[in-house]
Amino acid sequence: MNGIIPLRIVVLFAVGVAPMAIAHGASDAEPVAMIRGGADVTGQVYTWVVKNQHTAPLDYIAFPHYRGGAFVAPDGWDTSESTFLVGVGVEDRPGVCVARAASVSAGLASGRSAAFRLQLAAGGTRRTLGEVTLRFVDGTTAVISGVELPHKEAVWDQFVTLIGLGVIFAGWLGFRVVRSRGQRQGADG
Repeated sequence: MNGIIPLRIVVLFAVGVAPMAIAHGASDAEPVAMIRGGADVTGQVYTWVVKNQHTAPLDYIAFPHYRGGAFVAPDGWDTSESTFLVGVGVEDRPGVCVARAASVSAGLASGRSAAFRLQLAAGGTRRTLGEVTLRFVDGTTAVISGVELPHKEAVWDQFVTLIGLGVIFAGWLGFRVVRSRGQRQGADG
């Protein structure tokens, strides 16, 4: 291997220790769900695996997003309530990827897991931790914090490289001015 770690080992390690968020029920005694995952290596595809640890089936989930292009839920789930997915005539602003089970039988039963996937459109997003909302057929609602989600870049994020280059240029220019004044004073004296 010569000191180089193969990409597949890095990917397997990243998946193995991927962010995991747990939601607790009203009693906070036992978690009602667990979410693993987030962005892939490119940062353009987010995949979350949701495990239902509640006694009732999970029938609703909402992932906040920015610049989501395509949201895919398991078979039997409807994603038509999702908002501001990138498309022609859609306002460029944060939205929510919503998946709702088409029937109770299509819901995520206790102890089962399912994957939800979001493909991002090109643009300025950054990975941040956020909250995902879950609802179960018995009326229980849970909010899971600490889930990796795509959010809008801050203004600072968009211009940090330009500002950095500007500071370097200003420093170089200042150095040149001070140096030329020193050379002129040496020549005059």
